[in-house]
Amino acid sequence: MIKAIGICAALTCLLPPPVSAAPPSRDGTRLTPVKQEARAVRVLLAVPADGGDVFALGRIGRGGPPPAKFFAYKAILRRGDASAVFQRLLNAPSPVTQMYALTGLSKCDPAALRALVPRFSKRRDEVRMMSGCIVFSRSIGDAVGYLAAGKSPMTIPLFGGTGRK
Repeated sequence: MIKAIGICAALTCLLPPPVSAAPPSRDGTRLTPVKQEARAVRVLLAVPADGGDVFALGRIGRGGPPPAKFFAYKAILRRGDASAVFQRLLNAPSPVTQMYALTGLSKCDPAALRALVPRFSKRRDEVRMMSGCIVFSRSIGDAVGYLAAGKSPMTIPLFGGTGRK
């Protein structure tokens, strides 16, 4: 079941889009793909386990930049050992990190994801998700159902339906 949590602040939605969506490094320069891959796992493991973070597969707010977690997820997808890395990230304490790992497995190793469906489908812990200015929550079990059906966990069902057929 999906629950609408709210709409992002009007100020965030009115900000102009950034010039570049690539995350800057600590010294302000843009990260190369190699440096992104080296830091990607650390970024996802640093997500707090308290549920205070959001899962997003793109921009946040109207034209806002994607979060650093999204760039880390994309960097891992480019790796030759992406499936193994995502499977290790499933043991992270953060449900948000686990959602990135499950979503990554749906892209790089669908068979591994199907094998994990029984383990995750009964989970009722909620993950806050954000798509543009829309914030909602979904249980990990429901999100795994979407992924196993070949759909995005960001699918927003309308009129109280499940969004799945």
